[in-house]
Amino acid sequence: MVHIDSLLHAGYHNPVQRPWQVERTLTKGSLMYPIFITDEADSLIPIPSMPNQNRIGVNRLEEVIAPLVQKGLRAVMLFGVPNDSVKDALATAADDPNGPVIQSIKLLKAKFPQLLVSCDVCLCEYT
Repeated sequence: MVHIDSLLHAGYHNPVQRPWQVERTLTKGSLMYPIFITDEADSLIPIPSMPNQNRIGVNRLEEVIAPLVQKGLRAVMLFGVPNDSVKDALATAADDPNGPVIQSIKLLKAKFPQLLVSCDVCLCEYT
């Protein structure tokens, strides 16, 4: 018998995603807030092509997200946008336990346990 270390769950498993399966009306609760994570830990760098969006370092993440959670934010999508990581054919920096995206997941889940945290799985930034 094969031992499974992890399991992917359908949208019905998470209370934030459950209404997404049945609702036909677009509401703010149907959306995920994009967060662009940089490997510059203390940075808050404006993205000129996306007004009011920034590349955020892990040390600035809580101050940016806390007010949004207080206003009702329930779900985020993390996008890694590294500047200093080494790129290779296997995208090894993408799941580095000390990398900014993984550290951001840990921080968000510790500070905002009710927040649904999803991650972009595109590896182009790391290859």
